[in-house]
Amino acid sequence: MLYKLIGSLTTKEKNAFRRHTKLNANGKESQYLRLFEIIDKQKKVKEEITNLAVIKNQLYNLILDFLRIYHSKEKEQSGKIRFYQLAIDIHILLKKGLPEQALKRIDKAKKIALTYDLQASFLPLTVIERRLLRSIAKKKATKTKLLVLQKEYNGYLTNIKNEFQLLDLYEKDLLTPPSQTPEETETYLLSKLEMLKQQFSPDQFLFNGQIYYHGLKAAYYKKLGQYAAQKESIKALIELFEKRPHLLKNEYDYQVRYLGFLQNYFNTCFYSLEEIEELPSIIEKIRNVTAKNIKLETEVFYVSNYISIVYFITRRQFIDVINLTATIQLGLEKYHTNFSKDKIDAFDYNLGLAHFGNGDLEDALKYTNKIIYSNRNTIRPDILLKARFLELLIRIEQKEFTLAEYRIAAFKQFIRQYENSSKLIKYKILSKLEKIIKQQKVIITDELQHLCKVKNEEELSIWLEIHRAKLEVS
Repeated sequence: MLYKLIGSLTTKEKNAFRRHTKLNANGKESQYLRLFEIIDKQKKVKEEITNLAVIKNQLYNLILDFLRIYHSKEKEQSGKIRFYQLAIDIHILLKKGLPEQALKRIDKAKKIALTYDLQASFLPLTVIERRLLRSIAKKKATKTKLLVLQKEYNGYLTNIKNEFQLLDLYEKDLLTPPSQTPEETETYLLSKLEMLKQQFSPDQFLFNGQIYYHGLKAAYYKKLGQYAAQKESIKALIELFEKRPHLLKNEYDYQVRYLGFLQNYFNTCFYSLEEIEELPSIIEKIRNVTAKNIKLETEVFYVSNYISIVYFITRRQFIDVINLTATIQLGLEKYHTNFSKDKIDAFDYNLGLAHFGNGDLEDALKYTNKIIYSNRNTIRPDILLKARFLELLIRIEQKEFTLAEYRIAAFKQFIRQYENSSKLIKYKILSKLEKIIKQQKVIITDELQHLCKVKNEEELSIWLEIHRAKLEVS
């Protein structure tokens, strides 16, 4: 836990923690600071740190205490942090026997709760507010305020109850769907979707409830294959967030959710070629997400560059992908501790595909082999499958037919390990390619083109385009 916590700190936070620790140590270097520096520099913990287990636990708590103070002084502070700081103030004032001052803090907390959609968090403070008002309910104005509070409280409860009903629906029907035939499943999902539309309306929910509502509809439409409707539901989710820019400015959890919805919207754009042109606007929105921690910064970097690559490849602008290489390399170096292996492999595969489309076969092979010759247990099977297929096409393009025949035999054996929907189509494509290799000619058959279109085999599609262009020239 301590290693991850230190790794999550920004450079400003690390420097501020060093100053804070030195100040409290009266100029002497403490074991806490020594351990902090060792972990930050990713060195092995030295034996000179005595009572290491105790020191690690104390350092963890010390960093958290420091972060509370540090972030409480930010100019553009998170609404949630401000709310919970006020909640602590309220309990301290109650402990000191100052109910009138506590009520003033409750008023401030309520305004923040309404601004940042924290009604569920505010409910316990509302109970305290009502209790305090009852204890001083001598004036008529106070009694009137109590009646207003009752109405507010009941309204919050109704909304939260509806939100939990949507959560129950999500968990029961989406996480553990019943075992049915495809026809029965479609009928079942349609009935649930109809129930969702009839029983609930987005207008009856507060912000979080509306997120659950549109999110559920998007999930149902996706399962039903109604992609245009799915896209509209995701668009509604994005618009919900964009109408609340204050949430996207400082609230990490809302930023992460917004980024996730933009990614989902990106995926829906592949159902129609015309919709690909929406990708630049999505990329711009992603890059405008205010990242105030290294994890979110990493994700913004990855998603925006990955979508850019996919957009350029789809448009066959291979040189634009290749031109991103330096930017991607710098990002991988900067965020290496936060990058998962599958994301690095996704970059490598697409860079290899771009070089292949651009005719740089040796460079394409270099990126492809980085994936193929990695530890197989660390590679996502679908990326490895695509990399091996691309490598096979490169070998054919290089006219290494004997090696290509060997690769096909090995490839067939490889894909037997993966029972997935692409297995049959891969076998058919490999059989066609085998015939081409045996004839030692590049033949573009209608059947091969048809298979390519059916399953959107990007590597094969690019290869076919290259050879169609060669035939037209000849």
